[in-house]
Amino acid sequence: MPPEAFSSQIHRELLDLAADGLLRSPGTINSPPAKTAVVDGREVRVFCSNNYLDLAGDPRLLAAVRDGLDRWGWGSGASRLVCGTTSAHELLSRQLAEFKGCEAVVLFSTGYMANLGVLTALASAGDVLLIDKLCHASIIDAAGASRATARFFPHNDIPRLARLLERHAQARRLCIVTEGLFSMDGDFGFLPEIVSLKKKFGALLIVDDAHGSGLLGKHGRGTPELLEVESEVDITIGTLSKAFGSLGGFVCCSRDLAEYLTNRSRSYIYTTAAPAAMCLAASAALRIVRDEPQRRVNLAAVSARLRDGLRRIGFDLGSAQAHIVPVILGRAELAVQASQRLFERGFMVPAIRQPTVASGKARLRISLMSSHSDQDIDELIEALAQIGRDLALF
Repeated sequence: MPPEAFSSQIHRELLDLAADGLLRSPGTINSPPAKTAVVDGREVRVFCSNNYLDLAGDPRLLAAVRDGLDRWGWGSGASRLVCGTTSAHELLSRQLAEFKGCEAVVLFSTGYMANLGVLTALASAGDVLLIDKLCHASIIDAAGASRATARFFPHNDIPRLARLLERHAQARRLCIVTEGLFSMDGDFGFLPEIVSLKKKFGALLIVDDAHGSGLLGKHGRGTPELLEVESEVDITIGTLSKAFGSLGGFVCCSRDLAEYLTNRSRSYIYTTAAPAAMCLAASAALRIVRDEPQRRVNLAAVSARLRDGLRRIGFDLGSAQAHIVPVILGRAELAVQASQRLFERGFMVPAIRQPTVASGKARLRISLMSSHSDQDIDELIEALAQIGRDLALF
């Protein structure tokens, strides 16, 4: 294809995206991570960050980074298996393993790479991956990159999962992949029911708990702790970029599996190690998560306040149960209009459209922080109520 024809084709596709209300462009933030931000010159309250415990800008994390920079510098210089592993990486792995109550933890540079590394290392020809249809894009991409057979079951559809397990019971390796807390719907995976099935069919259970780790359960260990199935989950995948306010992914597993992943996960082997200073920041965040449970308590309280208030008005929140609250509006253009009107009122809430969610399921995705106050929540509810009336949503 000549360059001119290629450029014209791309331009037409961009025009089509815009016509369908699916063209995206990020706002530029000119302030540190917090519940308020300066976006494109306007100060707004942030209701879209995964910085759930408001730790990304915490002075203790910043101090840990400064100390790490003084000792280790910034760039790590190589991959983990060459000369990129420092005592800071090893310390964080041990601390996370102790916190999560598992034998070992493998650190990855991002949560996306953790999902990619686990599924492509474990699943090959003759294996079957049974995946909840609403799992994160990194899981979908990882399944496609593996040589395994991937089958998707409707969200939390336990009877359908059981039929798939029966159909593929003779697979060399049979894996069930789901999430603890789903990132766009804010509901929990049906882990107790899935555990029963995985025992019956001898399957491996892999849970991506990116949005639950550090946040849910009595000790903040995540959704499996909350739902009392920790010991039955074979592999838990988490991230340091949400509750822990840092960057990186981690995999909780057995010692043997940790060694296997270290030797077989391409996204672990063939990428530069995260800086040691990042590991020290995550260690500091882990201490705060352990020592300040009131952050989780307040997050749960403001989340419940928002869900209750919006449901009373008549908004469709699906089956949201936690600190991710989808306001499902249906049409993409409607979600975009609502998001823009919220921004004009001083609230940053993104419109989520396909392909992130299914066509006809466009929404506002509200994510809450422990530093949000009752007043913040009430004023957001009031703004949404007025916008709902203006747009004839109910």
